[in-house]
Amino acid sequence: MKKVFLLLLFLVSAFAGHAQILLNEGFNVTTTTATPPTGWTVTSTGTNSGCYTEHISQVTSGGFTCAAAGAGPTPNAYSGTGMAGYNSWSIYLGGISDLVSPALNFSGLGTMKLKVWIFNQNTLISNAHDSLFIAVNTTPTFAGSTVLYANDPEYNSSPAGWTQYTFTIPSSFSGTTNYIVFRGQSYYGQDIFFDEVQVLTATPPAPTFTSNSPVCPFSTATFTATTSAAYPSPTFTLTGPGITAQTSTTGVFNLPNVTAANAGTFSVTVSSGGFTSAPATTTLALYPTPTAISTSNIGTPSSCLSPDGSFQINGLGASTSYTLIYRLGGVTQPNKTITSNGSGSYLLGGLLAGVYDSIRVISGAPSNCTSNVLTAPVIVPAPNPPATPVINYTNPVCPGSTLSLSVNNVLAGATYSWLAP
Repeated sequence: MKKVFLLLLFLVSAFAGHAQILLNEGFNVTTTTATPPTGWTVTSTGTNSGCYTEHISQVTSGGFTCAAAGAGPTPNAYSGTGMAGYNSWSIYLGGISDLVSPALNFSGLGTMKLKVWIFNQNTLISNAHDSLFIAVNTTPTFAGSTVLYANDPEYNSSPAGWTQYTFTIPSSFSGTTNYIVFRGQSYYGQDIFFDEVQVLTATPPAPTFTSNSPVCPFSTATFTATTSAAYPSPTFTLTGPGITAQTSTTGVFNLPNVTAANAGTFSVTVSSGGFTSAPATTTLALYPTPTAISTSNIGTPSSCLSPDGSFQINGLGASTSYTLIYRLGGVTQPNKTITSNGSGSYLLGGLLAGVYDSIRVISGAPSNCTSNVLTAPVIVPAPNPPATPVINYTNPVCPGSTLSLSVNNVLAGATYSWLAP
């Protein structure tokens, strides 16, 4: 005679709104007990759903009990310290026992899933079809239930060993009171074992999804996705323009140095418990900040110390105000407020000859975005010096006479300074 093994642990989690795992039965006991877990019930009966009716009178005690190891066969639990079992070996033909879960509230949760690990023996003779039924009902009974699984794990069940089965609970079970019923029915064969029962939502809802859009070009875009705490160990997946898919367990994604290639619609999904939500979307927009300014049309000062040199800044927005920042000779100059022309250019004048670099513009509020920085120097050259004067004079002269000096190659408008001993 074989012993029956049932190892159960009950955990029900209920949440307002969406909830993921409503039932998580680990079957973890370490000593034999005939008492079902808290909230569960066990009923042994001669009612046998029309099978083996001639043996109803032979049904005696037995059914679902609990132990820490199996017998005939003696598999280890799939996980933890125990598993659920029905001692069909010890029960006469037609014996039935029902193990019923606590009441489960499916209201507002959408499609539900049931997951269970079943031990398939797949080695026994074909004339000992002990059966395991798994059903869902709105009452704590097998009668009138919807059967999700009906099979003989001892025979013609593959693959052999522990196998996880996933069932979709019909959408008609959407109320506040539902039960999962495990029925063991004996044909005097080997014991039946199952483990790790979970009832959970089929998919998490689409996550809440936000970003810090709009952002400046070349800055960091941050996306934040959240889901209910009812979904343990979530993994978020982000997709969007200009990036490869990214995953995060926190739901926070930072995209540095964004450009126009990243502007557009981003999507995120959340996966939990083996199920993935529908995507949530948000749009990333960039402020209209110049990203490719350049310079041209360098103007030479009229004289070496004249502040009338210039160069043109291109690639700005048309008729737009900016703050201009630049350096002269490695020294940062005072910020300058400028307004571009209708072609998106600005002629920066009043410049001395010298080397200008670190040229950039900052757009106005609310963006206050900085353009690309021109690090290559812009050289405003010094003007060409006048030709060396050619002096005309009479030599020698008599003492006390007048020395006459003149310049042969006079430059119009030039001022000449004479130095003499």
